Amino acid sequence: MIQVAVVRHAATEWNAMRRLQGRRDIPLSDKGLAELVHWQLPPLIGDWPVYSSPLQRAQQTARHFGVGGISVDARLIEMDWGNWEGKTLAELRSSDPVGFAAMERRGCDLRPPDGESPRDVQDRLSGFCLELANLGQSSLLVTHRGVIRAFYALATGWNMKNDPPEKIRNDCYHLFSIAPNGVLGLLSLNNPLVQGCNSQSQA
Repeated sequence: MIQVAVVRHAATEWNAMRRLQGRRDIPLSDKGLAELVHWQLPPLIGDWPVYSSPLQRAQQTARHFGVGGISVDARLIEMDWGNWEGKTLAELRSSDPVGFAAMERRGCDLRPPDGESPRDVQDRLSGFCLELANLGQSSLLVTHRGVIRAFYALATGWNMKNDPPEKIRNDCYHLFSIAPNGVLGLLSLNNPLVQGCNSQSQA
């Protein structure tokens, strides 16, 4: 069994506006760059190889941790929100309350127009996890909120139709196990990246 520590990128301007970013290649904001300075990992995890989503907000974050270089893997890219990118959940819910509520009830099979579903994200993550298991190397993954939710759902069986059993927080790393057959398990959630952090950062 190997382990992976999964980290969400630091903040962007669209995060502050609560806009769905998806595949939009938004860089870190000044606030995100400032908070990144204070992020650190335990020594053991800090020595693990680093994989990053190809989007610049993730790569900027990964370079903070990956002093020996990072490997970019497209399977860690954020969920494609299609026509919903750039909008907020509040805007989507108010524009079509009945239709959007029905869409949210689909959980892992929610699919934005011209986008992908969380289950699609899980499918690409499953192949990635199996490759990591075959390499036999614990790793740090820098990615996005939608991808971390998919990791959590794979590890716990959460169907995404309701709120997760545990709140998934930012400014933290989340630790998962990967069995030799690629099956994912949850080891610990919301481990703080900032010393003295109480893991109460806004999701």
